[in-house]
Amino acid sequence: MRLYIDEDSGTYRWRLLRRTVSGADVIARAARDYPDKDGCRAAVATLAEAEPVGDAVALSVRCTPDGHWWWMLTAADGTPVAQSPAVFRDPGSCRDKFVECVAEIRRAGLGRPVLAR
Repeated sequence: MRLYIDEDSGTYRWRLLRRTVSGADVIARAARDYPDKDGCRAAVATLAEAEPVGDAVALSVRCTPDGHWWWMLTAADGTPVAQSPAVFRDPGSCRDKFVECVAEIRRAGLGRPVLAR
């Protein structure tokens, strides 16, 4: 898994990619813009510490009009943190992939907190 941070007109967005035999899959991405790269890294750290149910964050599983499912993680104040691509066939597999995503981020060490400078 790799973290990519893209800049566009002074704002930043992140995405997590997992290599596959045929290329790479996005497994999670920013749900909003950030003012800097540290904000992106802090969002990934929030995702790494997330649990399916918790006080600090909230996970919702949503369906698109064409029947695909995706997850969205929001902070306690309602600010969007992360989301998945809409590729899941049912809400259960969507939630399972969220749990796998968090575990994979932890294993990769991408959830380390951003240190103040």
